[in-house]
Amino acid sequence: LIHGGDNLILDDINSFKPIDKDWGLTKQHVIYKSKILAGADPKTFKVINSYSGKDKLHDYEFGKIKD
Repeated sequence: LIHGGDNLILDDINSFKPIDKDWGLTKQHVIYKSKILAGADPKTFKVINSYSGKDKLHDYEFGKIKD
């Protein structure tokens, strides 16, 4: 799906939009490489760099909520 990562099966795949080579989103999901970020809000998600991003509730690094 993104940059040669593993395949993902998504109900809303037709709404997929790549953000950059590591990040993408659909109407329901934020995707980092081949991981769906559980609980991430695609409407408020912003990429910070190639391995981190944030939404209205959390900061993320490498596809996980940052501690």
